[in-house]
Amino acid sequence: MAYTVFVDNPSRDFGVKDPGGLEVYVITKTGLEPLAKVTGGIQVHEAFRELVGIAAYNGLLLLSNPAANELVAFDVRSTSKAPFATIKVENLGGIAFEPDGKLLVTTNGAIKRYSIENDWKSFGISGGDPVVAASDLQAPKQIIEQNNEIYVTRLGHQSPGESFQRCLGQRGSRHRQGRWPAGRRL
Repeated sequence: MAYTVFVDNPSRDFGVKDPGGLEVYVITKTGLEPLAKVTGGIQVHEAFRELVGIAAYNGLLLLSNPAANELVAFDVRSTSKAPFATIKVENLGGIAFEPDGKLLVTTNGAIKRYSIENDWKSFGISGGDPVVAASDLQAPKQIIEQNNEIYVTRLGHQSPGESFQRCLGQRGSRHRQGRWPAGRRL
């Protein structure tokens, strides 16, 4: 399964009449199937700079809603379309799962690793161990973890992306920065 999210009716009046929302869809062979509409925060045009994050692992679909600083949890193993939990995360940005189920989150300009606490009725995160310090990043937005590398998109002045390779068995990370090589796709 694949999922996507759209900003629905971005508020042009800064939430006076309509705060807008996020619409989550399942991508199927025949098109898009609505999963849920998430409201929280005010979805203004400036919020597009705070891109929504989405990540899935073993039936748990998480949506980051930066406008509300919330992680929204869905159980996509079931037929229920409503989220089963929402938690607050300060200065929330992009999210990605690591192969072991740990959650990477851009928050306060850094990338942090959290453990998931999930019983399918409630949801929580713990830890928040820094993976990449804020001093090594410039306005991180979306993150993707693949083959022990973390790819970061950003709104910066120099290059559109960065790659961080985790050093296995050692603390810290090795950092590569620069333009994506020609033809490289994520």
